[in-house]
Amino acid sequence: MVAMDDEDLAARLFQAQLLITEERDSEAGWILDRAAEELGQRGIQDELLAYYYYLTTLLHGSGEYIGRMTSRVEEIYREDPSSWRVAWLLLYLSEDLQKSERVKWDFLEKMFREGCTSPVLYIEALSLVNGNPALLHRLGRFEQQVIWYGARQGALKREAVEQALYLTGRMKECSGPIFAALTKLYG
Repeated sequence: MVAMDDEDLAARLFQAQLLITEERDSEAGWILDRAAEELGQRGIQDELLAYYYYLTTLLHGSGEYIGRMTSRVEEIYREDPSSWRVAWLLLYLSEDLQKSERVKWDFLEKMFREGCTSPVLYIEALSLVNGNPALLHRLGRFEQQVIWYGARQGALKREAVEQALYLTGRMKECSGPIFAALTKLYG
């Protein structure tokens, strides 16, 4: 992507993240330094700025620095709570969201209520449910969509399926996502 357009800031930030995962921190740091210069020179999408802040926390992992960057990302999120990309970054930055699976689940449900239907949301929720099926204590719209997504992808663990089946048996009427999920699970 960078080879096609070396002016594409998003592509260069992706490149920096890949370098960080390869533990090539000095190269990633160089790219982020150049990106910082550009971020200061022109109006940048808030999502890219939040992503830049997140990437810098991966390189400069001190608690104080992470706290400052988290505050900046939270500020961006407060300005536009419909931005699921910024919300997703907060899942990994915010200490409050890291404290409890229930708090994280509630945050994901809030994102869903605000209109987020990204597969990223469902993947995060599915990861939580597979790790702790007790998070499914009811079958609201969000839970139904997560179960349907997990069934469709073949990614629900047995314990999560059992919890979903238990709750489905207690429903007074069946919904489209639950019917589709049951069809897939029993198929």
